[in-house]
Amino acid sequence: MSHRSEQARAEPPPRRGELIDKATTFILVNMLWMVLAAPIVTLPPATAGLFATLTPWVRGQHSEPFRDFFGAMRRYALQSLAIVLADVVIGLVIWLNFGILRQMGTSVPAVISLSATIFVTLAAVAANLYLWPLLVSVDAPLKQIVRAAVRLVLLRPAWSIFASLIALLPLLVSLTLPRFIALLLPFSTCALLASWGAWRVLRSFVDNRTLKGI
Repeated sequence: MSHRSEQARAEPPPRRGELIDKATTFILVNMLWMVLAAPIVTLPPATAGLFATLTPWVRGQHSEPFRDFFGAMRRYALQSLAIVLADVVIGLVIWLNFGILRQMGTSVPAVISLSATIFVTLAAVAANLYLWPLLVSVDAPLKQIVRAAVRLVLLRPAWSIFASLIALLPLLVSLTLPRFIALLLPFSTCALLASWGAWRVLRSFVDNRTLKGI
């Protein structure tokens, strides 16, 4: 009897084991993303793998890091590449627009154009808040996913922009941390916060990997 009680005390409680498992997964997928995103060409599918592993957590589901990460890299390789290329093109257009606006001074048309450019910038960032969780959560063509992401930004602009900025905070915070710690957490944290912010809206429109009502 005493042997059994000692054995029971020696075993960690299931909740602690689950937390340790999640912490290990959290660090592991962060490191996987860093290694696999380094060649640049594999950055898009690696990002899909990151979200495929962490998005289920905000839905109360479990994930298998290697299976889900590498499975998503294979499954969403082309779609993720299209998303990143579109982001790069939009980013270049916005950067060029800001350069032109700097030369226009402070005229009324320049101020209006600047406001519109800032809004487009924030909307593009916010669209990515929904694009990646949607990509790994629904079975739908990329065009439908993009349309849904844009509509959600227009439906919930304040929350979408706020949640996007919150999701980017870990990258800024990591600049103030010791390098070893900074390398362990920021990208996983960004993906988890983005998934959490997106899912507060998406849960009304996603059911069993199907988009509905949008």
